[in-house]
Amino acid sequence: MLVYLKPESSLPRLSSDTIFGALIYGFSQLYPDEVDDIVDIFNEDPPFLLSSSFPYIEGDERLRFYPRLITEPGSYDPLRFKEYKGASYIPEEVFIEWTSGEICEEDIVNSMDDYRVYGGLLIDRTDLKFGEKEFEEPHNVVNRIERMTEGVFHLRRVFYENMGRFFLVRLRDASFRPYIEAALRFLSDRGFGPDVSTGKGAFSFEVDSNPLEDNAGERFVTLSRLIPARSELEDITRGAWFELGSKRGRGPDGEIRKQVRFFREGSTFRDTGREYYGTMVRSGRSAVEYGLAYKFTLGGG
Repeated sequence: MLVYLKPESSLPRLSSDTIFGALIYGFSQLYPDEVDDIVDIFNEDPPFLLSSSFPYIEGDERLRFYPRLITEPGSYDPLRFKEYKGASYIPEEVFIEWTSGEICEEDIVNSMDDYRVYGGLLIDRTDLKFGEKEFEEPHNVVNRIERMTEGVFHLRRVFYENMGRFFLVRLRDASFRPYIEAALRFLSDRGFGPDVSTGKGAFSFEVDSNPLEDNAGERFVTLSRLIPARSELEDITRGAWFELGSKRGRGPDGEIRKQVRFFREGSTFRDTGREYYGTMVRSGRSAVEYGLAYKFTLGGG
């Protein structure tokens, strides 16, 4: 299942944990008697897995992009590699060839004369018109009891021209598809993000089939933020290539939540044969961070 998000105002760059949190909020509003049971299921046997959102360009056909894989570095031409390193996302056809083992990173770097990097995207066409502009807006938290501001923080706003975001859903229980689509309809009216009351985060959505087919191999790439369970950590990180990130959120009541560390999208790991990896982490009194991998197996050993 692939979900296109078509921005109708600014729309954040949505990570898997943010998408999960928004869907759970939608469930809580639409199915208030069931939402606690749904969250509990994710701690035992998750009914679906989510990727983070990635960019697409709108045109005669939609061009989808995926995170650049983090793998063992080779010895590359320094000028070509410097240009290539500016790309955070690679085209779907390059991603599929790379993950299936047909090409490797060295092949892509050596082909940089056929590509250009624009806005963090590796593209092979010069006739595409698109853009992604990011702004930071200052906000503050108001103590409603003392009627005083308690601190300034910044929210990122991203505006898109001829672009949008998409994410993948791997349904392990097909009966949850109507729940997800209902939550998306609710969210499309409400918006994504922390400042929806002013109309920001509005979008429309479209559901399509997932274009990716798993390979047979001994490694995998995560297309979501991954927080491994302690029992998995040693096995999957043996020979892993990854980038780390961290998050410390703030609850609607002003609670500063526990810092959570995760492996970033594009990180690659040893596959021990599990259907899914990762866990849910409690970061606040009523906050749970989604840390399940959207696992995509790599071919070529």
